[in-house]
Amino acid sequence: MSWEAVLYDWGGLNGALFQFVNEATPPILMPLAWLFSNVLGNYWTAPLVMLGLWAWSRSTAAVGRALAIRRQLLQFVIGFGIAFAITSILKLWLDFPRPAAVFGQLDHVLGTVEEHYSLPSGHSTYAALVAGAL
Repeated sequence: MSWEAVLYDWGGLNGALFQFVNEATPPILMPLAWLFSNVLGNYWTAPLVMLGLWAWSRSTAAVGRALAIRRQLLQFVIGFGIAFAITSILKLWLDFPRPAAVFGQLDHVLGTVEEHYSLPSGHSTYAALVAGAL
């Protein structure tokens, strides 16, 4: 049994689930998908999250609460560095294909079509990091 079968294929279930979600997503929800993919789930928004946590800590009058928010900011910065490094290394090491390389033409594609480095998902990793920090 290969890593791809365990982490990616799931006996065809991953492909079937992806196809179902891709085909069943109504066009009216595409702006929401774009928002989650390009804004909320994108590493490039990390400076905004850091700035937001810092501003929140400065606007809080309670000293204990401000320190707790700054601690979350520090944990976010450290977590961001670790998550980015691990995700990047695993993407290069595993080199699993993206859906466009596996399925060809898709109903809904956001952004440019890429063919490599789908697992682990950088968007999901970053979204979990932000959720944990908040």
